[in-house]
Amino acid sequence: MIDDQDTRHWQPPARDAKGSEKMAWVNDIVSSGEQFNSSLLSSRDIGAAINLISGKASDRLNQSRSNINMNREKRALREVVANISDIRSVDAYVSDNPAYQDFLTMLNKVWKAVYFESKFPTAFKKATQWLVAGGFSFISPVYRNMRLQAKSARRIDFDVYSCNDALPFQIPDDNKVQGAYAWTRIKFMPEYEAHAKFPKFQSKLRPVARRRYSGNAAKDRITLAEKFRAGMGDPQNGNWSA
Repeated sequence: MIDDQDTRHWQPPARDAKGSEKMAWVNDIVSSGEQFNSSLLSSRDIGAAINLISGKASDRLNQSRSNINMNREKRALREVVANISDIRSVDAYVSDNPAYQDFLTMLNKVWKAVYFESKFPTAFKKATQWLVAGGFSFISPVYRNMRLQAKSARRIDFDVYSCNDALPFQIPDDNKVQGAYAWTRIKFMPEYEAHAKFPKFQSKLRPVARRRYSGNAAKDRITLAEKFRAGMGDPQNGNWSA
């Protein structure tokens, strides 16, 4: 077997490799993940699902009868989201073995802090909304500074990603996400946050313009992000109230 770089192109570059080589590998796995997501029916229908939840009718109403749009589908989706996201917290973990009491005390404090302080029910509802709209979604625990101007405001938080924002690379035959070789998570952030997180590379950070997106999946992603950012308060422009 010949062991050269061409046969190991799927592996990430070495730590001391050039920045251009690392970026080329990232671009390759992002392109592969977007192709995989574009082949799924859920990715193709997410735009129509968002319009449905936002109150936009897909079919033109018959003006000779009535122009009232009841949007029963939205109500049905809201009931589905409410039922799935209605999770109940446990009272406490207990054991009859005295040797486990210290561990159980610590465990009960941790889950209560994560559940209540990090607002897990709210994050889980967002994940359920993306699940209903796109077929699947992802939720990831993170430890972050909640206020960038304060150094002591760190706590556990949760990031929610839609099917278009999580890109798999070399996913196994069973399609289980834990078995993928690599995952790329796409997250939009304002410039000040990017500068705060990467202070050594502030001079190299640039906003990504729409013209720099090369694929339809990437263009659909930024269109959806712009719809949520610019359409708040106006259901006809993409306000998701489900």
